[in-house]
Amino acid sequence: MWYGFILLAGKIQAQDSLFVSLASVGSLASCSYQPLWAISNQYGVFSDNQVDVSSYIDIRSQHLLKTNKDKSKAFTLKYGLRSFLNEHFKHAFFEEAYVKASYNHLQLRGGWYQDYSGELTRNLSSGSLGISSNARPMPKISMALTDYVEVPFTRGLLEFKGQISHGWFGSDQYMKHSWLHEKMLYVRLKLKNIKFYGGVQHFAQWGGERGSIALKRSMGGFWDVFWVREANDGSVNPGILPNRPGDQRGLLEGGMDWEMDRVSLHAYYQVPFESGTGISIKNRDNLSGLQVSFKDKDSFWQMLVGEFIYTRQMESFGKEQQSYYDNGYYKTGWEYLNRIIGTPLFINRQRGTHYFKEIVPFNWDGPEQTIFGNSNMINNRIIGFHIAALSRITKKITCRTKLTYTQNYGSYAHAYLFNPPKLQVYGSQQVNVLNVTKKWDLFARLSFDWGDLTRNMGLMVGFEKVLVGSPKHFLINR
Repeated sequence: MWYGFILLAGKIQAQDSLFVSLASVGSLASCSYQPLWAISNQYGVFSDNQVDVSSYIDIRSQHLLKTNKDKSKAFTLKYGLRSFLNEHFKHAFFEEAYVKASYNHLQLRGGWYQDYSGELTRNLSSGSLGISSNARPMPKISMALTDYVEVPFTRGLLEFKGQISHGWFGSDQYMKHSWLHEKMLYVRLKLKNIKFYGGVQHFAQWGGERGSIALKRSMGGFWDVFWVREANDGSVNPGILPNRPGDQRGLLEGGMDWEMDRVSLHAYYQVPFESGTGISIKNRDNLSGLQVSFKDKDSFWQMLVGEFIYTRQMESFGKEQQSYYDNGYYKTGWEYLNRIIGTPLFINRQRGTHYFKEIVPFNWDGPEQTIFGNSNMINNRIIGFHIAALSRITKKITCRTKLTYTQNYGSYAHAYLFNPPKLQVYGSQQVNVLNVTKKWDLFARLSFDWGDLTRNMGLMVGFEKVLVGSPKHFLINR
């Protein structure tokens, strides 16, 4: 089943590029579901079935609307569509359908598009604690500085970038038709070949309706969420002190970039928080990592990544203990279309059904008494180590390797399932063969889970055929 697309654009001065490709991926697992690294951090496009075929058509273009000597200062218009078909040819959906208009590094964008928060390498990292590449893109409109720009009057010493977005969670939630508020701001200090950066990310799910409940979604409600003000959005009874509206969470992040002759180093440190208490030096929960990039394009090692993750504290040093990604009112939590929006190393009820007979996914349309708050994430207290590598065998053959070890303590509500702690190893080895013949790419990925939670093996084999344009390897380099 395929869909045709008609792409329309206004009058332009010059067409810069057009890209069209077809791809298909077959998947097979030893269990009734796929290993973690077979389908996680893939923008939710692969099904969790034991056997399946996923196919897509990808159409995208970029138009130069104003030419000048410095192309980074040109007006550009980008648009694209990527349509998938999987679930045994029964499920068709758009992973991406977007328009992006840019001048310099300022970009306006709308639709479904791949997004990622933080200064992590999405192809090799275990995943940001904010927005990773694990879930399908939700529809959003956004204004962003996509790269650092100079702070005026600092002579290039200080730079900044940022983003503000508005998104729609849709109806597959406990609170129907709720909205996403997202903003972030980063500042970078440049000292010759060393750069230091720091930033903050803020996310909120707000508004929404369920039965006779319709939460505040006015402009005043937006500013309450934007400034994280205490306000009654309709979720508390009269006479009760108002809380901050919506389900709010965020990240603090800092790091360093160091350019050397043969390698470049990138260090990062993310600290999650779900209340003001978490913005503290007492907060030990973190995702920290080091990325080493090799500048010789012919060397065997191209990039190495090592990460450590710790989330057992849960702001317990304060007045209120948190349960990351969960919420008592927005009971779906930090999830979109059954996939966790942040790190896939946490386990939600949807994936937990593979590991525990006692766990069943919530029916978000079901009776109130069957859906409990702070209970969709069954495992969010973990200690983990993650290593990954991008290597080059020949000009046409590259490899991507991931190996992750976790100690899983469960959420507080599900600690009984993780006593004693469950030890688990996740791994994958992917081989890419580029330009097998003209504009044909092939890849194979072997993945495995091994430990107390599950033992599973999976194999994926796929191809991408470029019909128009230069090969971009969109599929295999996700």
